[in-house]
Amino acid sequence: MQCQLRKNFTATQIKMQGKNIRKTVFASRLRSFMASKSLTQMQLQEMSGISQGAISDYLKGKSEPKAAALYQLSRIFGVSMDCLWGVTDEANAEPLLKAQQEITRLKSKLRSARKTLEGAYSLALEALELEEEKENVK
Repeated sequence: MQCQLRKNFTATQIKMQGKNIRKTVFASRLRSFMASKSLTQMQLQEMSGISQGAISDYLKGKSEPKAAALYQLSRIFGVSMDCLWGVTDEANAEPLLKAQQEITRLKSKLRSARKTLEGAYSLALEALELEEEKENVK
């Protein structure tokens, strides 16, 4: 994915303007990358492990991510941390990035499947208990 600046911010302007512009550029880029992958905040939370509240704050420009969260987001979107942060216009994605993204996506699906299976297992146990109670009543 090509890293593109929004609202005509250049990397030089970002370096010169400081934290507020950096938050704004980061929020803009995060929003843009989320839209390009049609991701909601909740889906991004599941994929990244970053809380939905933190993602919301990033999108509003209220806060900025720590390095670990920035790294995780850059991997999900297939861009460099510098691109996502607004330091450069170049994505410079690593060759193994697509495989890492696929692993992240599959982990998210596995977590969802596990929750579904755990729910089904609980329902099956309840059904067995009800059957046993009925047999004991007879």
